[in-house]
Amino acid sequence: MAHKRTILTAIQSGVTSVDLVAAVTGMKIYVCSYVITAGAAAGTLKFTSGTVPTDISAVHHYPINGGLAVGHGDEARVLETAVGEKLACVGTGGPFDITVRYYLGV
Repeated sequence: MAHKRTILTAIQSGVTSVDLVAAVTGMKIYVCSYVITAGAAAGTLKFTSGTVPTDISAVHHYPINGGLAVGHGDEARVLETAVGEKLACVGTGGPFDITVRYYLGV
């Protein structure tokens, strides 16, 4: 079983793109679960793969203090990047808190 990692990232209002997990040569980033909560302003967020971003999730709309939890357990794969690409998110509004549980694989 692959080693799971968890990251917690706070995104400030007005920030449009944030790298969540750096690219690893020859590996994909598999997201098992994520939790997103919006702060004092409504906004949107989506996950992307790569430097020239490719969308790997739909755009989610968050009301003030809204949130979303996706996935459960360590074996689920709710999102994945292309081989050798970083995991990032792109958004509007905010701020947001994002927790992502992921592992690296081929």
